[in-house]
Parts: sequence; structure tokens; C-alpha cells
Amino acid sequence: MINNLEITGGDGHTHSNLTVLDGITNSSVNAWNTAAGNSHSHPNSGILNGLTNSSISNWNTAYSRSHTHSNKTVLDSISGSYVSTWNGYAVLIEDNSTHINEVSTRLNNASTRLNNVSTNLSNVSTRLNNVSTRLNNVSTRLANVSTRLSGLEWLNDVFYLDSSNNVHSNVNFVGDGEVAAWGVGQSSGGGSGSGNLIVIDNLTSQDHDNPVSAYQAYILKSLID
Repeated sequence: MINNLEITGGDGHTHSNLTVLDGITNSSVNAWNTAAGNSHSHPNSGILNGLTNSSISNWNTAYSRSHTHSNKTVLDSISGSYVSTWNGYAVLIEDNSTHINEVSTRLNNASTRLNNVSTNLSNVSTRLNNVSTRLNNVSTRLANVSTRLSGLEWLNDVFYLDSSNNVHSNVNFVGDGEVAAWGVGQSSGGGSGSGNLIVIDNLTSQDHDNPVSAYQAYILKSLID
């Protein structure tokens, strides 16, 4: 017993991982022994050691998406050159689509403007029709006036204008009432004369075919007042 203590005391030491060591059991030792018996090496250990959970997750996703193509031969013939060419076509198509949209917008604007022009022309046509109707009305009225004037051609034989635009009569006018007039009027103290209109400026004349002057009316009014 003492010898053992001496030996133990002589070999005494400490462990920084004492807690871990104290957790080692016979089960742990057996498992290690089994693993040691199954120990081996891999020529691609560098690759295997680089595997991560992310890599495994990606493989699982790829597996879940695995599929086949009936046109695999065609797909396998697609090269980077083809893709570049197709990308170039895609750019051209996109540019052409932009140009087509611009042309479409311009055509729509042109269509709107043409519609506006059509509307304006329609309005002008309506106004011209209104003007035409009014002109027709004027023409009808002028025709009526012409018709009426044509019925008054006898006036040319009755009246005429002198060089001073004075109206003269070629005939005598005889009233159906009390007044008769002949030719150019003149003021006179009384009496009558052939071819002349005599204005009587007195209150003594008994001539019933000639008018009395306004002055005599003034005198009568004064006498009445």
C-alpha cells in the first residue's frame, strides 16, 4: 500500500482536460477500439474532408430535380457560340420591339390627329352647308325681289332722276280725296295753275284743290289759343 502511494506520488500530475478524461467510460473505450479496428484511408481524402452540409443539401436538391429530355441530342449540341448568337438576336428583337412601340405610338398620335382633322372638316362642311342654305335663302329673296321689281317696270315710265338725283314725275297725280298735286310745287298767295302744285299761304282762298301752308296753321293755332 505504501509502495503504491509512493509510486503514485512520484508519478503525480495534472490535466487541463480533467473533466473530459473523467467522462471517459468503458463504453467510450469499446467504441474507440471498434473504430480502430475499422480504421482505413481514402485516396481522395482531401475531397471528402471538404464536404459540408451545404454540399450535401445541394446534391439532394439536384437529385430531386433530376429529369430526362427526349431531345437530349439537340440540347447537347447547343454551344456557347449558339448562345451568343441567340443573345444577339434577343437584343435585336428587344430593340425592334422598342422601335415598333415607338412607331405604334406615333401611328396612334397620327390617327388621333386625323380624327381631329376629320371632325374639323365635318364642322367646316356643316358651316358651309349653313352658308349655302343662307345663300339659297338670299337667292330666293332676291328672286322674289326681282319678280316684284319686274312688276314695277312701269315706274320707269312714271319717274326719272335728273343729274342732281332729284326725282321727277312724268305724270300727274290726282288724289281721290280733297288734295290734288301737279308737277313741281311753288308757294303762292292763291289761285291755281296747270302743272304746278300751289301752296296757299292765306286764309281767304276758297280753292279746294291746293294745300294750305304750315304758317297758316300756326296762325290758326294762335287764334285758338
